[in-house]
Amino acid sequence: MSDSAEALYIRESAILFQQYREVVKPLLALVEAVYEKFPIPVYNEVRAFTDHLSRCYGEDGAMKSADDVRDQLEKASHHIKRTIYDLYKLLIISGKKELESFERRTRRLDLRTVDSDGSFSAEFIRMREQAIELTVNAKMIEAKGDAGAAYEAYDKAYLAYLALHKLIINNGPRIRYAKAKWYVSKLGTVIAFVIGAVLSPYIESAWRTLVEALF
Repeated sequence: MSDSAEALYIRESAILFQQYREVVKPLLALVEAVYEKFPIPVYNEVRAFTDHLSRCYGEDGAMKSADDVRDQLEKASHHIKRTIYDLYKLLIISGKKELESFERRTRRLDLRTVDSDGSFSAEFIRMREQAIELTVNAKMIEAKGDAGAAYEAYDKAYLAYLALHKLIINNGPRIRYAKAKWYVSKLGTVIAFVIGAVLSPYIESAWRTLVEALF
């Protein structure tokens, strides 16, 4: 057993397990709460992570050479990175789906009518654009290969969608009231049209009779 290989394994695996405890586990808890299941892509990445750690040892239980250990640790590190990226992306996808659902439900509603000064609409648009911009920025940073900066960027994007969700929830009563007013106004228009269509022949006949009587 190589002492340098053992020292390398102890140092680097400790870092990887720290990432798992401090980053992966909290994110995984959030994802499971949102999706109510353990995501298969994440499961595959975690399995690959542990598999590469186990490959630092040979079939006889002895640690492999320093080069082999370094190679397996690098691969394990790659899978930890992919796990973290996947978890953040799943959270962001959930936030985007909630946003799209809200926009479908309110597609006919002028959001400026939610409050008297239109502040909800302005804040909603600002936060929506910010969440999209932060997500794009995170993907660009990930593409550059800077994992630490990418984690931070994805975290900001996720928090932006979370803040947008809270904005919608906190204004829920006013949004529902604005939708109710919109439906009532449309219903009034329909009723007026129906009444006009039904009574129009009678009104026209009465008017004609009145004109004939007078002239």
